[in-house]
Amino acid sequence: MITKRHFCLALILLTFGGATGQGRTTFVGVETGFHAIIATYSDQGFIRGDNSPSIDLDPSSSQGIGSQLYRGFAAIRIERRTRNDKFGISTGILFSELSGYLKKNVYPNYYYLLYDQMGTTTEYLRVREIHQTSGYLGIPIELHYFPFVRRMAGTYFIAGGNLNYRLFTNNKTTFQLPAMGKYESGVSEVVGAPSPRFVSFYGGVGWRFGKEGKPRYGVELTVPIIMTNSVSTLMKPIVGIGVHVQVQLPIKKKKK
Repeated sequence: MITKRHFCLALILLTFGGATGQGRTTFVGVETGFHAIIATYSDQGFIRGDNSPSIDLDPSSSQGIGSQLYRGFAAIRIERRTRNDKFGISTGILFSELSGYLKKNVYPNYYYLLYDQMGTTTEYLRVREIHQTSGYLGIPIELHYFPFVRRMAGTYFIAGGNLNYRLFTNNKTTFQLPAMGKYESGVSEVVGAPSPRFVSFYGGVGWRFGKEGKPRYGVELTVPIIMTNSVSTLMKPIVGIGVHVQVQLPIKKKKK
């Protein structure tokens, strides 16, 4: 059975299997970036916008709870070009951190979290915000298309994605009353952790600057960014936009 891991390995071998081929250029570089992701509240059943008697009959009771996801990353990449410099494929390794929050956007500025339920006894906590942060180690794959003749600057188009494995998750809770801080570890267990992995896909456009055979500097705008729903236990990502900056060094000059 072919898995995502096999697919990524095949692409890496395709990229670097013939790195000594004649007439091709290879670049190694570092990249960092930031993504802003529009997300919606994912109703897990343990968070409610109010605690009225009709709460069990009103599925919209969580209305007014807002969410947002952010992703920052740093990566080491290697890119290989075709002989005509029209196409490139790159991969490497990246570390990213996804940070998301869940808070009430309307009065009152707190919501209810179902902390414990035993028989007919139910215990709710008043929460202002839950902040979930997860760290990931990932494998990126990008395809680049360079339609124009490059001089000092060049424009190119991007199609890419990455497979990410979770390293850690931290849940931080801001309560309505500071005295409720003793429940934070218990709330963290209720909220839980995301899936061990997630996948992200994106398109975009980039600009690179620099002379032939010299270091190159680049800026990329990625949109749209699509992520699988497994990135958070609190929210579902819809679509995002990102900005990347990079520095590349040529490690093999093009030969005619």
